[in-house]
Amino acid sequence: MWDKNCKLKFSDFKGKRPLNSEFEGLTSVAITHSFKESALSIDCYFLQEESYLDSQSEELLKHEQLHFDLGGIIARIIENEFNYLRFEKQIKINDNNWLYYVDKIESNLLDYNFLYDSITNHGINKHNQLIWFEIINQAKDDDYMMLEEFNESINLYKGKFK
Repeated sequence: MWDKNCKLKFSDFKGKRPLNSEFEGLTSVAITHSFKESALSIDCYFLQEESYLDSQSEELLKHEQLHFDLGGIIARIIENEFNYLRFEKQIKINDNNWLYYVDKIESNLLDYNFLYDSITNHGINKHNQLIWFEIINQAKDDDYMMLEEFNESINLYKGKFK
């Protein structure tokens, strides 16, 4: 399960590279959620059997670590946005409608892994990889980050990407 101090190791990657994959590594995560007794429980898990590394490159491991961190940040943002709706906006969320709100929030976050890979060219662009490292580390330290704040943090760096 993700937490901001969790560090992946080469041995965590137990999957095998598909024959048709052009990538040396893949990090697969699952974001799980449940709603019980008016509380949302949400976690992000690293899926070892679906994740692989074909190289012992430290840079590749760091790139894949940021994918896992991004999954954890997304899970935390979902939880923060959900709680904002409940407590600040006073939206009545119950057993019948909670998943609608979680899915709606989550749909706004799914493209961040694609954005990360496109801007870093899957970790090949070292300059942009370092910028994403900064973005992710700042987000990991903000336990109450909301979607708008995460977007703003990425936009602050847009002019620095090459």
